[in-house]
Amino acid sequence: MKTICTIFHKIRGLGSNILLLAVTTAVPFLLSAQRPVTQNQAREYILQGKMQEAIIAYAQLSSKDAGNTAILMEYAYSLALGGIPEGALMYLDLAKQSGAGSEYYFYAARVLELMGHKSLAASFRATGGNAPSWLYDSRADHLMRQSSSVRINRDEDSTAYKRANTLAAKGMYLQSLVLLQELIDRYPDLYLPYLSASITLENLQLFDRAAESLKKSIALINETLKRGYDADLSDALPAFNAHLEGLKQKQKTPGQGRSLVTSIKNANNLRTMLYAGGMYSNSFVSFNSRFGVLFSDSWNAAADLSVSGSSGNIYAGLGLSAYERWNFLVGGLGFSGQFGESSSFNVRATLGLSFFNKKKSRSFDVFFTMDIPLVEGAKTIYGLSIGRSIYFGKR
Repeated sequence: MKTICTIFHKIRGLGSNILLLAVTTAVPFLLSAQRPVTQNQAREYILQGKMQEAIIAYAQLSSKDAGNTAILMEYAYSLALGGIPEGALMYLDLAKQSGAGSEYYFYAARVLELMGHKSLAASFRATGGNAPSWLYDSRADHLMRQSSSVRINRDEDSTAYKRANTLAAKGMYLQSLVLLQELIDRYPDLYLPYLSASITLENLQLFDRAAESLKKSIALINETLKRGYDADLSDALPAFNAHLEGLKQKQKTPGQGRSLVTSIKNANNLRTMLYAGGMYSNSFVSFNSRFGVLFSDSWNAAADLSVSGSSGNIYAGLGLSAYERWNFLVGGLGFSGQFGESSSFNVRATLGLSFFNKKKSRSFDVFFTMDIPLVEGAKTIYGLSIGRSIYFGKR
């Protein structure tokens, strides 16, 4: 059987996203005889530098859970490391359309660096997207140093420009942006690629870069008008200048452009969760609830409400914590106020197990909490809670 990388390279020259999608969709079925793999195994292949195995593993995983943005982004990373940048860009676009969190900007930056677009990559890094926890491994150091120079466009320039605009219209912004950047590199004195790139960058919430691109486009339009009058360009120029001012205002807005803030402002992209659980016995009672906002597939912040009691004493607690998930293991750290026989301000530590259902819309959870007082003489409060979480919004 031909390797996955060979299949991809055979179709690279065709410049067709439809073919790329067909091949990546067909891969899991071609490999149906393979034993099922887990996401951790696929990550291990990447860390070991076994990119062909990683690509095969992620193809299987993505076919079973097409809406899992973490798998889509990691699949994209494996494709980029395996020398298949077109596929990497496509899967990052699919992850973004599926509601990917801030980690999208990290993966986009890494793929762009691997392709040699260091300036574009720096703009994505500036949004604050951090590396996922599984890449904090000494074996990943060599991956972070890899880079090359790759050109994906093999069409006529006019066809490439039309394709870039078509991709942008379909929400495939990263593929569009790379095609436009290649045109800008080839024709730095043409205003159209800069103009289209500014629109794509704005849709990706990269407002600083979008303003720079629009400003450059306006400057080139002015140079064009000096060489000869163009009624359409002259009429459009005031609108371009007005939009540039609008982009500058977005630049001045604190936090504007970061995926987290954008997600919170956009109800369609907001991902939240609600947990309720408790435990009861003759000598112990515990009730916990939590409402959280998911920043990525592994991180969330939540407001906590708890009631616990033992030995005739009942305590109520309010708090705010950050939680991180490592597969089925969940850990959290934050602060809480405890009210009861005595009141105290505490550091709250949480450790638990959380098991998703197949659709990852619900989970069965077991959490152990410990409220450590910040004042001397106050009691440390322990709690055990068994319950369910429900997740809302696109993943």
